[in-house]
Amino acid sequence: PEMFQAQVVARPDAVAVVCEDVRLTYAELDAAVNRLARLLVGLGVGPERIVAVALPRSVEMVVALLAVLKAGAAYLPVDPEYPAARQAFMLADAAPVVTLGTARTVGALPEHGAVRVVVDAPDTVRVLAGLPGTAVRDAERVRSLRPGHPAYVIYTSGSTGTPKGVLIPQRNVAALIETAGRVYGLGADDVWSLFHSYAFDFSVWEMFGALLLGGRVVVVAHSVSRSPREFVELLSRTGVTVLSQTPSAFYQVIGELAAAGVGSSLRYVVFGGEALEPARLRQWYDRYPGDVPVLVNMYGITETTVHVTHIALDRERVVAGTGSVVGGPLPGVRTYVLDEFLRPVPPGVVGELYVAGAGLARGYLNRPALTGERFVACPFGGSGERMYRTGDLARWTGDGGLVFAGRADAQVKIRGFRIEPGEIEAVLSGHPAVDQVAVVMREDQPGHRHLVAYLAGTAGTAGDGSDLRDFAAGLLPDYMVPSAVVLLDALPLTVNGKLDRDALPAPDFAGLAGGREPRTPVEEALCALFAELLHLEYVGADDSFFDLGGDSIMSMQLVARARRAGMVITPRQVFEDKTPARLALVAESRPAGPAVDDLAVGEVPLIPVMRWVAERTGLRRFSQSVLTIVPAGLGEGRLVTAVQALVDRHDALRARLVCPGPDVASWRLDIPPPGLDASSSVHRVDAAGLTGPELTSLVAAVGRSAARRLDPEAGVMLQVVWLDRGPDAPGRVLLVAHHLVVDGVSWRVLLPDLAAACTGASLEPVGTSFRRWAGLLAGSADDPARVAELPGWQRLLADPEPPLGGRPLDPARDTVSSVRRVSVPVPRDVTAALLTTVPAVFHAGIDDVLLTGLSLAVTEWRGVPGPVLVDVEGHGREPLADDVDLSRTVGWFTSVHPVRLDPGRVDFAEVRAGGDAAGVVIKRVKEQVRAVPGDGLGFGVLRYLNMVTGPALAAPPVPQIGFNYLGRFTTSARQEEWQPVALGGDMPERMPVAHALEADGIVEDGPDGPELTVSLSWPAGLLEPDAVRELTDGWVAMLTGLAAQAGRPGAGGHSPSDFPLLSLAQQQLEELEAEIAMED
Repeated sequence: PEMFQAQVVARPDAVAVVCEDVRLTYAELDAAVNRLARLLVGLGVGPERIVAVALPRSVEMVVALLAVLKAGAAYLPVDPEYPAARQAFMLADAAPVVTLGTARTVGALPEHGAVRVVVDAPDTVRVLAGLPGTAVRDAERVRSLRPGHPAYVIYTSGSTGTPKGVLIPQRNVAALIETAGRVYGLGADDVWSLFHSYAFDFSVWEMFGALLLGGRVVVVAHSVSRSPREFVELLSRTGVTVLSQTPSAFYQVIGELAAAGVGSSLRYVVFGGEALEPARLRQWYDRYPGDVPVLVNMYGITETTVHVTHIALDRERVVAGTGSVVGGPLPGVRTYVLDEFLRPVPPGVVGELYVAGAGLARGYLNRPALTGERFVACPFGGSGERMYRTGDLARWTGDGGLVFAGRADAQVKIRGFRIEPGEIEAVLSGHPAVDQVAVVMREDQPGHRHLVAYLAGTAGTAGDGSDLRDFAAGLLPDYMVPSAVVLLDALPLTVNGKLDRDALPAPDFAGLAGGREPRTPVEEALCALFAELLHLEYVGADDSFFDLGGDSIMSMQLVARARRAGMVITPRQVFEDKTPARLALVAESRPAGPAVDDLAVGEVPLIPVMRWVAERTGLRRFSQSVLTIVPAGLGEGRLVTAVQALVDRHDALRARLVCPGPDVASWRLDIPPPGLDASSSVHRVDAAGLTGPELTSLVAAVGRSAARRLDPEAGVMLQVVWLDRGPDAPGRVLLVAHHLVVDGVSWRVLLPDLAAACTGASLEPVGTSFRRWAGLLAGSADDPARVAELPGWQRLLADPEPPLGGRPLDPARDTVSSVRRVSVPVPRDVTAALLTTVPAVFHAGIDDVLLTGLSLAVTEWRGVPGPVLVDVEGHGREPLADDVDLSRTVGWFTSVHPVRLDPGRVDFAEVRAGGDAAGVVIKRVKEQVRAVPGDGLGFGVLRYLNMVTGPALAAPPVPQIGFNYLGRFTTSARQEEWQPVALGGDMPERMPVAHALEADGIVEDGPDGPELTVSLSWPAGLLEPDAVRELTDGWVAMLTGLAAQAGRPGAGGHSPSDFPLLSLAQQQLEELEAEIAMED
């Protein structure tokens, strides 16, 4: 109140507020405010009390809010447009002592116990006229007003569905406005628009930004706020200089603003309330190339008093930016980007944003537990200082700014992949015809989660949904391509100007289906399969599988069902041909015949990777684990029932290791029928009140205990630990499984299944059992074609290598406990080229590219030319028969086979510089990778499953380097229910390492694009850390050179393995390519 009163004294005759034809000066506004404040004080209103205000946007609304503050109380905005149920909850929860409103608005409110003051009632008008309009003195209030007393209570949505009231003290509002005025030079000459509902905290900035700095506030009527043309006309007519908008609202008025020439009066456009997409502002800068008006992006949350960070944008930043840059904190505010253990993350790494300093709310009204959970102790401040956990993701830039990376609870997970809808939105926004876009995950049919893109085009030019989906498919991984594209005239907005996700319509897949009837039996069968999988009554012969809601996993199911029906198609053909009519042209006929015998229970031979580990260290202690967040109050009974369903569905989890004697060759798995009691596998641990490091320590302790309880010979392959944090706090579930029954892919099946089982849903059937697949693999050991691979594997391993570390591996010294690791990130631009340009121009895979860089680096590092032997690890899930479907099969499928890589005599400096030598080596190594006999599975089969060939492959030298490309993963600090938040494993510390060096690569898809990280691990004492670091840097340097070479004109080309039906040498092929190029 003091800041407002100072402006009244300084500028009594200046216009303070305008709404349509009503205008009040500061003196007139102050007099009206003082009279109403005295009326409220007379009703017992004062500090630590709440007054509900239910008024339409008007001058009377501004008077009422200021009057509540002058009386010393906090105002509770109850928007008359809100649903009655929400109004009822807010009034009951906040328990206001008085409700202010008009006869219409107060009369429409639900019943509640507050005194009702009807401001337009004749009696109220008469009483107010008799009260003095002079300033309210502190002595008149029911108690003295202090800066820490609440100014307002605004309710925000809660993750549980229950709104929560945020209490903001008066000093916070004063500090925000004083700081903004100082930073941006705001003052008495500014005219502010009050565009937003007063139930949205953006209105606090708009109204008090004007009135506490001596400016003018223009109240925008609700009807005008919904009409871009009328709104822009109002801005022009009233000379608004400070326009505050959510990005969604601003995108819709850019054209109108330019046409009206409002830029002549505007000084600032301030964005807030949701993430800004800088690319969407290019249209603005095309019309306003200068720096006036200045566009300012501000980030904030209701719990931190509207704004936390700020940055003034310019054309260069908008053109270059790919993320929502929110700048640095306002003076007096501190921001931290932390990992799950509250440790600061380095620049470029996404973490969760925390806010400390000025601006923090007092907490949540009547919610002490939630307040304690979100407003936590600040480890970087003084004693008793708090910080707010925003739930937003962010990362630091190199220059100390912040980039908003999405909501932690906006990320979705589909088919095991973490997906940021914002990333898909950014891609679709790049289409020239797309003006507005929103991507959401929908589950309109139980168990079928899919992505839907909602688009609005410029002047209705967004085109066809199928074309836009194809556009996305050309830029995104298949799992990120929306299943449906819905075209709208405009995206729906809430009363606060944000995207109204609840108003987005469900895609009408049935409406998309239609067209001509099938003309052939094959078309008819495929149409029926489409309809069955997509839950549609009818599918036409020319309907696209993906336009009707299909995705890559469903395409695998389509392939499997088609084969059972006698039609052979491949997943690639489904992606390329899409429709029943076109697939019918490429489908091969095969008699359906009787169903293949696939009995999931009984004896299972150990596959090669199991034998490999068993011979090194046995199989007693070797596990994987995953930690997930589960709903509060999960209940042990419900979890036991779900785990029982999981164990009954996935036969490998019931396996028992049978060891008749010390000879590993005699060991096997035995899988009993479903019905094995799983209750003893589930354990509850009390974790009430534990957070942060304490919870992490408990997880580690119970994980160690669970791993020790595993007993493969007793059939104890799975342990499930529920860390119960009480009925109101999300708990944790730790799953620990013996490696004999799971691999990395298995967790992508098990976690969604456990989540579904906890809801009581039936689990989908499994395609091919692990027992059948293992049997097919073992049966191939004596196949003449497989046995014929033996000489090729022997030649590959014929020549021994000098030890990398000056001595051979010592199984007694070089154990798991001694392993050290070095990791180096590859620049994002280089990563992008390695994933796209390099494989494309050289017709290679990412594995080929990484192995090329590794072989070059090792050859240069060791200083001796010659071949490098590498054990290459793969997922192993190869279909060994036409009808095999492993998409939902749980088990350990990993394969390992050696390759001999020899980059030849090469100028390493030329490779690093991206010269032609780099292209020569890529083709050479690519051919060497493809030169392994058969499909690569044969090495393990002949080494461990064939008694005749096994000894021949046991004798040669073992590769000293292991290689594993782990694939691409979406990075996020977010933690949501039933998604993995930590992966781990356990193995004997005395287990001998398999290789002198383990090389691996992983790509993390973040907000700024993919980033490859390469790592080398080694047993301490075998190699010097500096030497390994030099080798790792060399690997990155070689990869950088390969990327540079691929970007040069004329780079790339084929190699002989691209033409398996022709016998061509590399030189002949290059001569042929040169002739074709000359003809072109």
